[in-house]
Amino acid sequence: MARRKPVLKNKNKTAEAASKPTSKSKSVKKTKTIKGPSSLTKIMADPRTPKVLGMSLVVVSLFLLVSAVSHYFSYAHDAVLLEGAAELSADNAAGQYKNYLGKLGALAGSFFVQKGFGLSIFIPIFLLLSLIHI
Repeated sequence: MARRKPVLKNKNKTAEAASKPTSKSKSVKKTKTIKGPSSLTKIMADPRTPKVLGMSLVVVSLFLLVSAVSHYFSYAHDAVLLEGAAELSADNAAGQYKNYLGKLGALAGSFFVQKGFGLSIFIPIFLLLSLIHI
């Protein structure tokens, strides 16, 4: 009986070996692309941004201060108007709020004083106002 030659499964073995990188060949490194600064970084780098944020904090804190102080003087009348009770007298039927800032001030005062912080609402207000650098 004659011996058979072993059959190779892949006849192109030499072609594959040539295409694979060997340890002696140099591999190509991919360079990472550096992205530029994001839009938020650009906005925060603008010198006008701290001024705008500071002024908006001052306006919000002054609004809260006036609405909270006014709420302590007019909470009974404004609460009736906010609840929409039918016990309004004829002169108050038009919906006249006694809060200095009107309906928005009455809503803010009612929310922050009655449902929120109570008398301690003045602590964060004064902390916000203390951030002003004159």
